[in-house]
Amino acid sequence: MQDCIFCSIAAHKLQENYIIYENGRAMVIADRYPVNFGHLLVITRKHYENILEIDDDDLKSVIVLAKRYALLLKERLKPDGIKVLTNTGKAAGQAIMHIHFHIIPFYDEREDKEDLTYHYRMHKALTDDDLNKLKELLLS
Repeated sequence: MQDCIFCSIAAHKLQENYIIYENGRAMVIADRYPVNFGHLLVITRKHYENILEIDDDDLKSVIVLAKRYALLLKERLKPDGIKVLTNTGKAAGQAIMHIHFHIIPFYDEREDKEDLTYHYRMHKALTDDDLNKLKELLLS
C-alpha cells in the first residue's frame, strides 16, 4: 500500500536504523514511541490490515518472531512481565492499519502497568541513544 508506513519500511528500508531483524516474511523493528524501553514491533512484509486478514503462513512467521524476541527481551532486559499484543480496528487502538504485534517489556515499578489503553503518540520518541543501546543489547 502506497500510504502505509510499515509497507514503506518493508519495501524501501525507510527508517532502516529501526530494523532489528528481517526475513522474507516479516521484520522486527524498534517502536518509535515506546511504552517502555525495549518495545518492539513485528510487522509483515506483505500488507494485511489486521489479524482477520493475514495469511496463515505469514501469521505463523510473525508469531514465531514475536515469541523469539519476547524471550530475548526477557533474557537481556530482565522485565517482570511482557505483553505481546495486536490491535484490530481503530476502536481497539489500532493506529496503523497494517498488522503488527507489539512486544512490550513491563517492570513492577511502573505506575501505569495495569493500563492496557495506550496510544503510541502518548509516549516520548525513542532517542538515538536508546535505539543504539537497545540494538547493542539485542544484537550482541
